[in-house]
Amino acid sequence: MAVEKVVIPDDETQEQKQERLRKELEERRAKEAKEAQEAEERRKAEEEAARKKAEEEGEKSSSTGNGEEETESEQVEIDGTLYTLDDNGNAVDDNGEIKFTKEQVDTMSDEEPNELDGDYIEAISKVSGIVIKDEKGEPVKFEPTVEGFAKREAAVKALGEQEGFAKGFNEFLANNPDIAALVEYKSKFGTIEGYSANVDYSKVEIKDDDDLLADLIYKAEIQKGTSPERAKRIVEFAKANNTLKDDATESLNWLRKTQESEIKQFVNVRPKKCRLNLKRKLNTLVFLMKMTVLSKFIMHRVVFMI
Repeated sequence: MAVEKVVIPDDETQEQKQERLRKELEERRAKEAKEAQEAEERRKAEEEAARKKAEEEGEKSSSTGNGEEETESEQVEIDGTLYTLDDNGNAVDDNGEIKFTKEQVDTMSDEEPNELDGDYIEAISKVSGIVIKDEKGEPVKFEPTVEGFAKREAAVKALGEQEGFAKGFNEFLANNPDIAALVEYKSKFGTIEGYSANVDYSKVEIKDDDDLLADLIYKAEIQKGTSPERAKRIVEFAKANNTLKDDATESLNWLRKTQESEIKQFVNVRPKKCRLNLKRKLNTLVFLMKMTVLSKFIMHRVVFMI
């Protein structure tokens, strides 16, 4: 909207000047409001046109030119290769060349892909020498199907893991006689309590220490094959009957004789070089074993499984 040119007379009063400025301000504001309204209307018109265009394109992409819904071509996999079925049911490659006719495709579909000619599983077992047995030791019969092959494969894997672990663990014990001794002790007594390869009983003395006396009785009973529960009851019985010191003295003598016998046997089967280090190794054996038994086995297990 054009603003009329205002001629300011030389004798314009202050009131006339204020009225003129007010009128100019109102005209400018009206012009700006109109321009803003026109801009908003243009923006809405553009948004509406864009929306309609997007809807039209979406409708085109979801249907063919004749208005029918577009369907994806059916595909079929033959001998590991994916082919597309044309309108006549023929299997064609990416270039549109027919590789298998509809009759050939139908013949393949009619065949049972899960059934195999002959009992190949039994033949494989005979050739490989791997026979899967049940809990009774009887050979497991697997059906000559894909599922049968899968079940046998899983059974062979489990058998390999089981035998592999046993072999690896036995090799681990053979290479670590200190740990093997602890495992044998645990198997024999059912506990590692009382294992005392690091105690030199020839240097142990009887003192007026109830804990020491009780410990000697307990360890002696454990090494004799007494269960931990019974060994504890024997200790409590000695305390109640005031025979703790006498029983501990008898237990210490037995531990000394047993250890001396074990040392003599150990020295006889070890080279001369090992005899020089025997006492030092006895003092540090259990400490090192406790620090390394877990880490050694875990590391060996991980390496073996890899």
